[in-house]
Amino acid sequence: AQRLGADEFKRATSQPVWAYVNMQTLSKMFGPMIQAKIQQATEAFKQMQKQGAPIVGQPEAMVDVYTTLLNTMLQETQSVSLSLNPSATAIRAAFVATAVPDSGMAKTLGMEGSQTQQQANLLGYLENGAIMNFVATPSPAFVKATSMRRIDLFTKMMDSTLSPQDVARMKKFATDAADAFAGPGVMSLLPDLKSKPPIRVKYVAVLRDVQKFHGALDQAAQMMNDPAFASFIEKFGLKMQFDLKRKAETYREVAIDAIHVAFQPADANSPQGQGIAMIFPGGVDLRLAVVNNLLLYSLSAAPAKTIQALIDQAKAGGSGQAPSEVQAAAQLLPEARQAEFFGTYNYARAIQMAMAFMPMPVPQVAVSSQSNIAFAADVGAGKLLVNAAVPKQHVLELMQIFMQMQQQKMMETQQQDQTPPQP
Repeated sequence: AQRLGADEFKRATSQPVWAYVNMQTLSKMFGPMIQAKIQQATEAFKQMQKQGAPIVGQPEAMVDVYTTLLNTMLQETQSVSLSLNPSATAIRAAFVATAVPDSGMAKTLGMEGSQTQQQANLLGYLENGAIMNFVATPSPAFVKATSMRRIDLFTKMMDSTLSPQDVARMKKFATDAADAFAGPGVMSLLPDLKSKPPIRVKYVAVLRDVQKFHGALDQAAQMMNDPAFASFIEKFGLKMQFDLKRKAETYREVAIDAIHVAFQPADANSPQGQGIAMIFPGGVDLRLAVVNNLLLYSLSAAPAKTIQALIDQAKAGGSGQAPSEVQAAAQLLPEARQAEFFGTYNYARAIQMAMAFMPMPVPQVAVSSQSNIAFAADVGAGKLLVNAAVPKQHVLELMQIFMQMQQQKMMETQQQDQTPPQP
């Protein structure tokens, strides 16, 4: 108990289930064995690639990323804990990761957000029926620090494809983009199963510097079409064309930027290539607009319609009331309203969307989900705290989906068994 902080000691003594791992001790005991297993996996990837297996990217570089992530976790994490508190209506869980003092992780997790009071002003832009609703109020310093780490890992995965100058351009873009935002932002990811692509995304965020955002957007367009970055993307088995048209449309005197991203698989006959061609036959279309320092973003089969609705909502002077599913999630996690990150996740709808992304037609399961997993996260004082609540109703909905999938599989097997053999 002397090694635990006050909050951790309270969880240990008050929760029905509590588990704690000293990561520094774990690293000393199992670190070498884990590294050896990773090396074995690297050699296996190499052999699979030589035999023609469709492995994306360079195996050594990808394993380097996983090794780097693992080493960071083992070297810079002091401890992790998990506590569970089941009830008749939901299971609550809390995950805590504490960083080693003065480590890079400790510095990143010490950058607390300061805009949670603006969270409520954006909640009305979210929607019921979403796979995920997400609210974020991080500090620009936290966004910038995490962006730098992601770029370092991402570029290492692709080995030497990018020059130091290219990496510097990526970091400048990430810095300018982080400086352009004031912090608060909300996003809804919704299924659109009858469209191509079968998703719809809405994103609204507060801008601190509109001109800097437009500059960062121009940087992104230039980078995505640069030969060096095109070669970088091809490591993932894709050729991509990024087209940005400034002021492509106007609605209610608001200029709308249009982005079209076209995907072309390196191997059109591969399962991955066929899936991309079926799901994204014409690429992806996005629309961006700014109203009263609010960035409005839409991605869907009909993004113009979505962006116009967002412009109408922003010009009406506010976002309105939070949707009922978000309100229900906040009741499950009362601390969510003050959290830096807060959201809902619907696993049942995620399964339905995943089926829509399958290269081959898959029968959809007919389940109308009415509940969501709620989650909230905070960083500060060198710690990451994630709270989550899984309603009993959501578990029952998932059981119903899996039962339907099992029945469909049994019916397919029976039909195959009854099919007479060809002469």
